[in-house]
Amino acid sequence: MRPANATLTIALAALSITAAARAAETDALTSASMSAVAGRSSVPDWVLVQPPNEGCVHASNRTRQRYAEDFFLPSGEDQRLNRLVVTGVYEFSNEPPQEDAFDLQVYGQWFGSDLPDMRHAPICTLTDLTPFFRVPTGRIVNGLEVYELTYYLGDSCVMPANESYWLELVDADGVRGDSFAWECGQLDRAHGMPGSAVSVPAGEQPWYPSQADYSILLDGADASGPAAITGRVRGAAGTLARCINTRSAQQLDIVLDEHEKTTWDCTAAGLQVSRDDVVVQLLFAVVTTPNDIVGAATGEQGERVHCINTQSGQVVEPPLGTESDWDCTSAGFLAQAGDLMIHARVGVVD
Repeated sequence: MRPANATLTIALAALSITAAARAAETDALTSASMSAVAGRSSVPDWVLVQPPNEGCVHASNRTRQRYAEDFFLPSGEDQRLNRLVVTGVYEFSNEPPQEDAFDLQVYGQWFGSDLPDMRHAPICTLTDLTPFFRVPTGRIVNGLEVYELTYYLGDSCVMPANESYWLELVDADGVRGDSFAWECGQLDRAHGMPGSAVSVPAGEQPWYPSQADYSILLDGADASGPAAITGRVRGAAGTLARCINTRSAQQLDIVLDEHEKTTWDCTAAGLQVSRDDVVVQLLFAVVTTPNDIVGAATGEQGERVHCINTQSGQVVEPPLGTESDWDCTSAGFLAQAGDLMIHARVGVVD
């Protein structure tokens, strides 16, 4: 039997919160804008940074739009893609569907090809992607609300260094009259390549070149090492994440700033792990959306998760999904906006 089931006591014993951290838990959720992230001085893991070119969207008045952006991965470590952030509008209805569905493929940019070349097999394919975060930005373009969509890509997209690539994004669910149109972006002059490609409706026409670049943030990690131990939540604004290796007894705290209240990275913060180590991740947070409290993690095989309302004392144990995610709300977790809560997760490093 894996030892993780015996470690919940360790997890709950580690729930002491400093006065400063508890005071910080009264902060409201502040979503990170792409421009704010792009403007930081230390973002070594970003593969491509193209913040919005506000006032421009690649609208076509067609459904199932298909876009492709090209970029260059410099020499160094091969990259495992982790997170994709795009911005855009929903044509026709100006309202997003209840649940988006996108398909993503990454192709090598073959010599002499200035458009995506479908004769070669893609490096990776992800289908029916649903954004973990979908938030309105407050900006209006052509009378349409601009949304920011954040996807987490798992660990299947690994790209060799010193190569050029096309990233293709297809609005696979745009047939209901709410087709997504990608917002224009400012060219990343370090890794971006001028221009893009478009094909609409998806699969029915060849690719056509476009002079526009798209709004996109793409990050990754060194593919030679193990997947990073990370976590993310929706429906709560975190103030402090605690990462614990129960075998080595290493423990570290991550204070979540105003730009990163919903994601954390134990590995980047310095947590040292080996295969089969038992890791506890704790997030101290303030409930923001009581009817949609969910979480997910990477880098370890989840064993147990508890959602704890520290004000009412309620504790629920939601089942773990196939993507190492959990849903506190569906498991019966009850809370009001402003309640203090804890996500407590125990997992074994792969």
